[in-house]
Amino acid sequence: MISRRNIGLVGYSSKELFILLEAYQELINKINEKTLYIPSIGSFCSFAGISSSTYKSYLNSQDEAKREAMTMIDDYIKQMLLDSSKMRKTDAATSIFVAKAEHSMTEAISPNLINYNNQVSLESVNSLIDRIKGNIIEADFTEKEK
Repeated sequence: MISRRNIGLVGYSSKELFILLEAYQELINKINEKTLYIPSIGSFCSFAGISSSTYKSYLNSQDEAKREAMTMIDDYIKQMLLDSSKMRKTDAATSIFVAKAEHSMTEAISPNLINYNNQVSLESVNSLIDRIKGNIIEADFTEKEK
């Protein structure tokens, strides 16, 4: 098979990535007419002839158009995974694992709320002040000369 590397082409432009996304979506749709197939980063990389590290570097590219194209590809793959899980066509635990491992998704953590509702009366505050005042020792001090 001829790859981009074999013929001297290095990398994809943002336009080529958009074309790849369309072609990949068409391929997944055709496969799903016959059998259930959930797209993945690995299958996209194989389709595009790139490594997973190249995929990740494109996601973090300085080129805004390339980064946008890769974000759309990543969103498509991620959404297909989540939708298949919601429709119970794939195992939920596996889908969660893949979403966390490959797409850096995390579960929302609910904040710990501490409800401190201690009312203090004015009398108890004054009583505490009186006790503190009772422990004060008055003294005169003079500095020692050196």
